[in-house]
Amino acid sequence: MKNIRNLITFLLLESYLYPIPPIEFKEIKNRDAQNPVEKNLEKAENLFTERRFPEAIETYKEVLAEKENDQSTILKKVAQSYSALNDAEQCVDFLEDYLRF
Repeated sequence: MKNIRNLITFLLLESYLYPIPPIEFKEIKNRDAQNPVEKNLEKAENLFTERRFPEAIETYKEVLAEKENDQSTILKKVAQSYSALNDAEQCVDFLEDYLRF
C-alpha cells in the first residue's frame, strides 16, 4: 500500500513539475472551413471504406468533375469500386484513365 501511495505522489508531483503544454487543434478548427471538394472527397473515402460502392462512385465522380489535380488516386478508387460491383467494363475504362496519369 505504501508503494502505491509513493507512486501516486510521484506521478502527481511529476505532472505538476512538468506540465503538458496546451495542444492546439488547428486541423479540427479548420475542418469546418474546408472547401466543398475536400468534403466530398472525404465523404467518398468514408463510403468506400464502408463498402457502399454505388454511392462512393457517384461522389467520386462529383469530385472528379470539380477537382483538376491529383485525379489518379480518385480514378483508381472508382475502378476498384466498379471491380467490387463486378462491372468489368467500367472498371477497365477507369483503369485506363488511371494509367494515363
